[in-house]
Amino acid sequence: MVKKSRKPHRYKKRKPIYRYRIFWLIFLFLIVFISLNYFLFFSDFFQIKKINIDDLNQDEIIEDREVAKEEIRELIDQETRNKVLFFPEKNIFFISLIKTKEKILEKFPQIAQVTINRKLPDSLNVLIKERECLVNVCFPEQNCFVLDEQGVVFETRKNTENLVSITDQRSFDQIVLGQEIIKQDQLFKILEIDSNLKNNLNLLIKETIISSEKLTIITDQDWQIYFDLKEDTDWQLIKLRVVLEEKIPEQERENLEYIELRFGNFANPKYKD
Repeated sequence: MVKKSRKPHRYKKRKPIYRYRIFWLIFLFLIVFISLNYFLFFSDFFQIKKINIDDLNQDEIIEDREVAKEEIRELIDQETRNKVLFFPEKNIFFISLIKTKEKILEKFPQIAQVTINRKLPDSLNVLIKERECLVNVCFPEQNCFVLDEQGVVFETRKNTENLVSITDQRSFDQIVLGQEIIKQDQLFKILEIDSNLKNNLNLLIKETIISSEKLTIITDQDWQIYFDLKEDTDWQLIKLRVVLEEKIPEQERENLEYIELRFGNFANPKYKD
C-alpha cells in the first residue's frame, strides 16, 4: 500500500491593517472628530468676546442704569471664566445660562426678568427688565422701600413723592430685597381704593395703613375708613359712596371718627363723642 504524500499547508499572508478600507474610514473619522472638537472647544473662534446688554426700560429714566449694566457685564464675565474640566475659559458652549441668570436675579433684586442667549460665534445677548416703582411702603422703626406691581420690595428710595405711600404695621423679622411683601391681588385692591377715593369721591388721603387683612385710610380731616382686603373692594366702595352722598354731608364729616365697611350690607359710620 502506497501512502499518499500530504501536501504542505500554505498559510495565507495577512494584509497589513492599513490596507483595509475600514481602517482608513476610522482614521478619517477620528481626524474629523478631533479637529471638530478642537475647533469648537479649544480654538479662539468660539471664545466669548462680546456681552451685549439691552434694557426693556431704556426709554425711562432710572438712576445708575449704566453702572448696573457694567456690574452685570462683570458678573457674566466672571461666570465665563469658570473652567469645566480641562476645557479653556470663556468658551461660549460651556457657560451655564440658567445659573448665570439666577446669579443676576439674586444680586440685582431691582431686575424682574433676565433672558440670556448665545449668538454664535462669540457673543452673548442679555435682555433685562427692571422692576417699575409702583408703591412706597414704610415699616415702623425700619426703612421705607419701593415695591413693584408684584408686591416685591427691591430697593430703598428717599424720593417717593409720585408714589402711593403705605404704612405696613405687620410684623416682619427682616426685610430682604427681592421678597414679596404684599400679595399682588391685595396691592391692586389698595391702588383701586386709593384711585377711587381721590378721583371719584374727592377725598384727600393723609395715610394708608395695612395690618393683616385690614386696610385703614386716614383722611385729611383725620377720620378713618376701614376696608377688608379679603372681601370685594367694589362693593365696599359702593357702600362708602352711598353713605357719604346720602347720609353724611360734607359739613358733618369733620365730626366723623370712622366709617366701617367690613361688615354687613351697609356702611356703619361712627361720630366722635
